[in-house]
Amino acid sequence: MANQAQPENQQQLPTSLDGIVALITSSTSPVALAEQLREFSKNRDGEQELILASSLPGGQEPLEILDVKNHTVGWAFILSARLAAIASKTIETGVPPLQALSHFCENHDPEQAALVPDRMTLFARSLVEYVELSNEHELPACVPLLLTLLNRSQGGLATLSPIHALFARLCVRTRNFDVSLPVLRTPITAFSPTHIPSQSQSQSTASSSSLAGAMVSQPSSERSTAKSHSQKGAGSELLLNYTDHLVYHYAGGLTFAVLNHWAEAEEFFEIVVTAPIQSVPSAIQLEAMKKLALVQLILYGKTKELPKYTSSALPRLFRNSPYAALVNAFPLQRRELRATLDKERSVFEQDKNLGLVNLVLTFAPRWCLQKLTATYSTLSLKEIVEHVGLTDGTAGTAIEQARELASSMIANGEIAAELDAEGFVHFADVDPAHVISKEKVERLLRGAQSHASMLADLDREVLRSKEFLGKALKNRDDGWGASEDDMMFGGMAEMKGRGHGMDWAEENLFE
Repeated sequence: MANQAQPENQQQLPTSLDGIVALITSSTSPVALAEQLREFSKNRDGEQELILASSLPGGQEPLEILDVKNHTVGWAFILSARLAAIASKTIETGVPPLQALSHFCENHDPEQAALVPDRMTLFARSLVEYVELSNEHELPACVPLLLTLLNRSQGGLATLSPIHALFARLCVRTRNFDVSLPVLRTPITAFSPTHIPSQSQSQSTASSSSLAGAMVSQPSSERSTAKSHSQKGAGSELLLNYTDHLVYHYAGGLTFAVLNHWAEAEEFFEIVVTAPIQSVPSAIQLEAMKKLALVQLILYGKTKELPKYTSSALPRLFRNSPYAALVNAFPLQRRELRATLDKERSVFEQDKNLGLVNLVLTFAPRWCLQKLTATYSTLSLKEIVEHVGLTDGTAGTAIEQARELASSMIANGEIAAELDAEGFVHFADVDPAHVISKEKVERLLRGAQSHASMLADLDREVLRSKEFLGKALKNRDDGWGASEDDMMFGGMAEMKGRGHGMDWAEENLFE
């Protein structure tokens, strides 16, 4: 019995890169190999990572021996260790050529990559850090590499991962806004793992997305517990966390705002603002709230009431900021708007919001004229100048500004009106905001059909999940009695019946 061969996951770990390469090439189980290499590199800042980042005796490149598709786990460990060591200047040689990096992104096995989400994140993060330190002008070359990783990941674009946040932030920094739109417009239906899966959990890697997606319905206490458990594992700082979610949606909001997709920008900023907090709001949330208010002024001419589940701390902080003065003065009090901008210019510059604030002020005349349609049936261009406050320059210039303003708003469908040859604007009774075109109806129907299909897929996934089946069997064994969830919501109903009540967002994006 003493000579009996040990199971693969219990083999003695090698101590050199030669042994690591031999282990990788001889392994027949990617799951066991991932656990062995993770055990080997448990101290990620120690000697083990330097071994993974080194070359074979004689200077031979270990990646030339390994097949990227069959040995994806090995590639992920060696390549991420190499890039991390170079990015941290621990070593200065052995930089993989761009072709090798692209080869890995395009040809790795997604199922094996799902076994090592921490190393895939380390690879992506270290790649960006290395290029940033060595030649910042080459950062745009990282965008297609990260996009390839996202598209080829097992969960796809719909599974939020740390690489989503890294990609969205990089697209903002390199101004590749259009490139990120397909990613941002893919609805998130699941989360990547928040803890390193054990061998038993990894037997079916296809279920990792659905298990992570269950985090959506977990109470905050359970999410905190899951996070605390994940922090005990190796590489847990490289797995999905709360900040990744905030950064991804904040960067997405910036992207949509730069491209003048105001409704989508509002949605993403609101997701950041309404995210749960434990004690105090994140700095990202406060910045998102400032931009959310500015975007809503452009979109609606006023700010909207936040959802009731928003932390009360954020509105309180916002009310004590110069942005509240802008909101209160918009759009009718043009002098107060300009005075606030002049007085608080340094604050807006520090927040990287001066360009967006200036853009908001250009929308003030449009919303002034929009509000006048509710009171007047006809206005002359001279009266529009007086009401809207177009007093810059000579009187003739102001009249032309009013003519151009009215004409553009009529052409864009912002107001239902006619401008006659004598300079009078006649407003119609129909609110253009309530007129729905055939194209809009068709677009809404396509969106509804897409979401219905997505919800049907999610329903099927839930019905196949172990959690749902276990709870269903328990309820059946208990005689279909009320579940804990039913009791919880029932208790809430009874209570009701008793009457209980970023510095990387560069300024010139919007200039």
